[in-house]
Amino acid sequence: MWMLNSCVLEAKKFGDPKLSGGKVSVSKFCKMLIEIISVLRDTYVYGILENGIRTNAYVKNDAFIPSHELESEIMSRLKITSKTLHDIVSDLAAYGEKIQEYQQKEGKLPRSYLHKLGAFLEFWIHVEMDQYIKLVVDSSGGKNPRIEAYCLDPSIGIGIINEFHSSIHMSGTLEPLEEYRDSLGLSKETELVFYPSPFSKENRKIFFVKDVTTRYDEIARDKKIVPRMWQHITDICNTFPKNIMVCFPSFNTLSLFQNKGSFDDIKRCLYVEEQSMSQSDLMDLVTSFKSCGLENGSGAALFSVMGGRISEGMDFPAEQLEIAVIVGIPYPKPTARQRGLQKYYDFKFGKGWEYTVNAPAARKLLQSIGRLIRDENDRGVAVILDKRAPRFSQR
Repeated sequence: MWMLNSCVLEAKKFGDPKLSGGKVSVSKFCKMLIEIISVLRDTYVYGILENGIRTNAYVKNDAFIPSHELESEIMSRLKITSKTLHDIVSDLAAYGEKIQEYQQKEGKLPRSYLHKLGAFLEFWIHVEMDQYIKLVVDSSGGKNPRIEAYCLDPSIGIGIINEFHSSIHMSGTLEPLEEYRDSLGLSKETELVFYPSPFSKENRKIFFVKDVTTRYDEIARDKKIVPRMWQHITDICNTFPKNIMVCFPSFNTLSLFQNKGSFDDIKRCLYVEEQSMSQSDLMDLVTSFKSCGLENGSGAALFSVMGGRISEGMDFPAEQLEIAVIVGIPYPKPTARQRGLQKYYDFKFGKGWEYTVNAPAARKLLQSIGRLIRDENDRGVAVILDKRAPRFSQR
């Protein structure tokens, strides 16, 4: 929606030309799209019917929409044919190109929101629905709903790899290798090789706690699970004079404890990653965590999220990090997008759960635990606060 508002401003700045034989201006067309997307969000995400009755008893952030719902609504409102709609989309792209040319002549970046809109609508209308799903997504607290065509098959974008004479793919967290091979559309004859870690197993210990879980239905039934989990976190942070990173499954879970005022229980330097942090602020946070813990001799605590910028992209050698606490198993949220992905992998490989739920969770666990050991001299302990942890023991 914010992008469409930018389209409205751009259209008015550059003359606001007419579309569809003069029936509607570019700005009015964009405002109409804003209204349609809001209606799609209200209908499919919120479950609000025409009489204002809400049918959804639970909160969700996205929903499937019929493949031609957007086009049908546009044609109905403007009383146009599909051919005229295609002409409108082409005109938007053409107007955008002229704006790009003008911007470049003025010494500015050749950027046009209208050109992006035209390209998106062209793609949306012609996308192959056997490999994509169409969604309406409620984001930014309902202030910026959007529609998206989500690609279910990553092999579409990297098919060129199969034209290479050979390629080598390597990382410490590619397992399960069969899932990686199949998702990328690599040949079944691709050689899959696993090399053991060169680091001593004695340098890393992994424990798990049996009396807690982040499984939603169990937390809903047993109100003692969340307080018990927080007690484990505070006990570890306040007992061991080491630098400790606590990795939560999501920012929502992290906020759950923060909003309760629980952070006051941590009796040491505490640093908390925030979702909206700039990269420079994040780097300052990590630097402060490392230095505070080493300088005061009692260690510091860093609260982060699995799959985030810290847990997957930063090194903490030697005493900079010695204990990692993993709060729950980072299974993906059961969104419409996730359900569509799982259904597609079930259809294509017969392994929807294994490839789209279990494998991503295992990778996030490995990435977070991997912050502990970065060279052969590092030593560290990981504690997984979830009784489901043993199912990942072979990884």
